[in-house]
Amino acid sequence: MPENTRIEFDILDSHGTEYHQWVSDVQITFVEKKFTTAINPPKEKEDQASDEVKAQALIFLRRHMDKVLNKQCLKDIYPSVLWEALKERFNNVHDARWPTLLAAWRYVRLLDFAKVHDYHQWMLNLQADLNVCGKEETDDDMIEKTLETFPESASEIAHQYITLIMRPKESRV
Repeated sequence: MPENTRIEFDILDSHGTEYHQWVSDVQITFVEKKFTTAINPPKEKEDQASDEVKAQALIFLRRHMDKVLNKQCLKDIYPSVLWEALKERFNNVHDARWPTLLAAWRYVRLLDFAKVHDYHQWMLNLQADLNVCGKEETDDDMIEKTLETFPESASEIAHQYITLIMRPKESRV
């Protein structure tokens, strides 16, 4: 596969689930490829993107969108127009995901996972998704949530652990 047709990161799906991650990847890549002038309004007349840069940026954006989304945005022939259309459509995707993420946070239990590692990975992913939605869950919140899921028989140990973890760091020594 030639260098210019390579997919450099995950494509944007038609639901925009990972839109914020995708935008970050595109912005970083556009800086590296010197395509930012194609999606950002120019400050000066001489800062406008050339037709070649616009075409390369548009090809890049479309290559990193799924087929359904690509078809829906076919009328957007300028990268800046496509960029703004995607922003308008997906920038608030976290509002739609919020109830599902909140329910997942409320009902997750350590015992639902075969391995502690799987639970930890799932919680880190959930924490990141909640943070994108504007709900900051700290590591202490995650520990407390985990300990809340312990069975009643382990509640004494969990309570002692919560007390130890939640003490100020200076007094833990």
